Amino acid sequence: MKIKYTEFAPNPALRNTITHQPPHIAQSLIAQGVAVHVPLPPRGSPGWAQARVEESLELSGGKPSQYDVVPPSAAGVEWTIGTLPISAEPCILRRAGFETTWFKSLVWYDAKGKERDDVRLKDCPLSIRKQFIDLLAAKDPARFELQRERLVQEQYKADSATKHGTNRFFRKLGIDV
Repeated sequence: MKIKYTEFAPNPALRNTITHQPPHIAQSLIAQGVAVHVPLPPRGSPGWAQARVEESLELSGGKPSQYDVVPPSAAGVEWTIGTLPISAEPCILRRAGFETTWFKSLVWYDAKGKERDDVRLKDCPLSIRKQFIDLLAAKDPARFELQRERLVQEQYKADSATKHGTNRFFRKLGIDV
């Protein structure tokens, strides 16, 4: 508990100083009139989190707990091509830290059966997508056509954003086409 010693503190060096004390000691000092309680900043304010850390370090003797350590994670996201374990179908693997996600398709279907782009694959490099589509071509020709057409459309969009004068003009204005 955070307290501020008043001018009635018996030790002159402690007067008008702020310290953290265990609650049973702080309550005794407050009851004697030697100290006053310093409340925490309002929850959600910039100083609130810092005050909580300060309080916990003071009570633990300045040593962080073993549970305070943030586990290490790999920086960035890694995209690779792989195969699914049981069916051996080609898939795109996204590794971020300790998490691995498998994607069997570049699209997904909503509840009405309408095809949608998988937004989680927007960060996937175009070379990985092309390699995935080439593997699909060898495995399933019908599915390959759908994925190839989508890749052609994405390449066209990327090219048109840089080649067409109108799109360059819109980009200068800050309008994304």
